[in-house]
Amino acid sequence: MGCSPNPSENEETLVDSPFYDLKAFFNDEIERLTKEQPNVLKRVAIQEKKEENQFDQLNYKQELQVFVDADINKVAWFDRYEIDSTQENQSLKKLTYTAKSTKLKTRIIQITFDDQQTVQEVKMVVGTENQVAGSKKELTYITNQGYKIETVQRLIGSSDKTVSLEVRFLE
Repeated sequence: MGCSPNPSENEETLVDSPFYDLKAFFNDEIERLTKEQPNVLKRVAIQEKKEENQFDQLNYKQELQVFVDADINKVAWFDRYEIDSTQENQSLKKLTYTAKSTKLKTRIIQITFDDQQTVQEVKMVVGTENQVAGSKKELTYITNQGYKIETVQRLIGSSDKTVSLEVRFLE
């Protein structure tokens, strides 16, 4: 038996991973948005074709899954990302994770914090590339404002296909 108290759940997370737990953040956001169901303005653009609709209910588990899937908290990846942080007045303002290898699907994650150390914005670049095809997604989530997902798909011998999804919370 040790003399020291058991670490809290947050302390264990910090010890177990050098990365911010975005998966937990997005799961919390999914739960919160599912309960609140804010009215939203949803814009979808495929190439030049654009559509805009208002919704009073969305399936946020499905909508935000792409953000959850970009999580990099895997033990095998702990040394595969460069970590950069920005502090202001001894308070964390920004964390940036950059992949050291182009073989990693999640290339960049940038997390911006407010003065209370709450996540204000998350930007991610996710992509795959080979000789025949590739895709690149730019994901942006702004707490209490909305999110945007821009995808560019490339297939050798054809022009790039661009798809954009933007959701803005109205309440």
